[in-house]
Amino acid sequence: MGSRLARLLLLLCSCEYMSGVQAQLRANYYATSCPNVEQIAITQFIAGLAQNVLAPASMIRLAFHDCAVNGCDASILLNGGMNNTDEKLSARNLGIGNLNIIDGMKAAVERACPGVVSCSDLIVLAARDAVRLSGGPNVNLVFGRRDSKTASTAAASKQLPSLLN
Repeated sequence: MGSRLARLLLLLCSCEYMSGVQAQLRANYYATSCPNVEQIAITQFIAGLAQNVLAPASMIRLAFHDCAVNGCDASILLNGGMNNTDEKLSARNLGIGNLNIIDGMKAAVERACPGVVSCSDLIVLAARDAVRLSGGPNVNLVFGRRDSKTASTAAASKQLPSLLN
């Protein structure tokens, strides 16, 4: 269990680095625009955890599946509409769940800081808190990711590992 958690944490840190190179992410990104974002997010995450004990695993998986397809951009949350381009439609995303936790986090953050915090930052925050609340280490995060406006079922099917492997 410990080595699996360490590998997941290493993956998240790698995603942090890769997305940070392009976006100039920083730890104090929300220091003035939404200084309580982490407290608001953890409060909502714990509320979601109270309703579903599998939420930590779901949040770690959600972060992996989002970051593995074209970077940490929250594209996994997008609904493709009539084009059916949702990343969620890929068979490799089968079972992605507890998205209502991210929805709750976003709603609470929007009440405090409208239009400031990205969903992609909230996904990474949820994954970090999932690791920490499950007994893993606390990881310092950087923020400032931008949410994607497009999603791709094909990209998810190509870039994520097969469920059969």
